[in-house]
Amino acid sequence: MIRRRFFSVTANACYPLPTTTKQDMKKYGVSEEFVNRNPRNLEMLGIAHKRRGWKFQAPRKDFYHELTLYREGQHTVAKLIHSSGKCIVSASTKESAISQQLPSTTDVNACYNIGRVIAHRCHQVGIDSMMFVPDGSGEAVKRFEEALLSSGIQLEEIDEEPYRDYEIGTDYDTASPS
Repeated sequence: MIRRRFFSVTANACYPLPTTTKQDMKKYGVSEEFVNRNPRNLEMLGIAHKRRGWKFQAPRKDFYHELTLYREGQHTVAKLIHSSGKCIVSASTKESAISQQLPSTTDVNACYNIGRVIAHRCHQVGIDSMMFVPDGSGEAVKRFEEALLSSGIQLEEIDEEPYRDYEIGTDYDTASPS
């Protein structure tokens, strides 16, 4: 768990609140420490570790979120899958609200509209970058990618931050003047 002290943030600095005392915080029921309970926060910052797997493993596992597009019978389906294997967001022409607006549930326009719908749903849950490895290079896949990119979705995830082993601050005793 990440614990943070109660700070005030301005445009230029982050400093402890000068007027707030421990008695005031107890009086209003505010804790001194903030515990971040968002499990995706570290992923969005690029700090969480990605699963690596074997070098030539297929399918790949080095992602936080993977977008898949496939055809299931007479329907087009897109799913956003977390690295744990759980489906976060999905859109399909099986949904009556989508299929009623389309003349066909498997053509190029269906893929384009599924791309727009899943992009909107991804924005609603706060995910704007994901890994997408298309199975083919047909016109439907190109239109699906076009719909995602025009909606502001990035099809590449941010790189994982390397572990930094350093001490915070400057040692002025050993620093030489420049």
